[in-house]
Amino acid sequence: VLRWKNPATPLAVRLQLWLTAERFSVEIDGIEPATSRPLLPPGRHVLTIIVDRDDEPVQLLVTAEAEESDGGFVAVTPSPGSLRWTDTEPRPWARTDPNFIADSWQRLTEAKLTAAQTEDYHVRKLLEAGGTPMAIERGTGRVWIRTVFNVPNAW
Repeated sequence: VLRWKNPATPLAVRLQLWLTAERFSVEIDGIEPATSRPLLPPGRHVLTIIVDRDDEPVQLLVTAEAEESDGGFVAVTPSPGSLRWTDTEPRPWARTDPNFIADSWQRLTEAKLTAAQTEDYHVRKLLEAGGTPMAIERGTGRVWIRTVFNVPNAW
């Protein structure tokens, strides 16, 4: 028996995030997801993390995995070098258009985690899943962190 699977079928994407900031929100393609495993169609998607800083550096880890038809997961984590931030509220298309060029936004820098942070269960799991600790310099006010990730065709 042959079964055809529609390659355009949306996949559950497991998004995992750890931040040192207390106040933040997350958007995918400009919309706050209702769950940490939203169904996303194949293609490029914009992840925006909106953070309210309180004069401390912000550290973060992010991983994303798309669920395969056999129940396994394939990593779709954005590369650390693709994470960019700005403290000027971006135009709406910067949060929805994967082709938006964010060259004027600043790059996040690689962060060094403390021993206590690396002992945290959640942090350890994100590191094992391929997350790279990144940071934004100290400051106050709201910042927008943006990256693009790709959801593969369903198989």
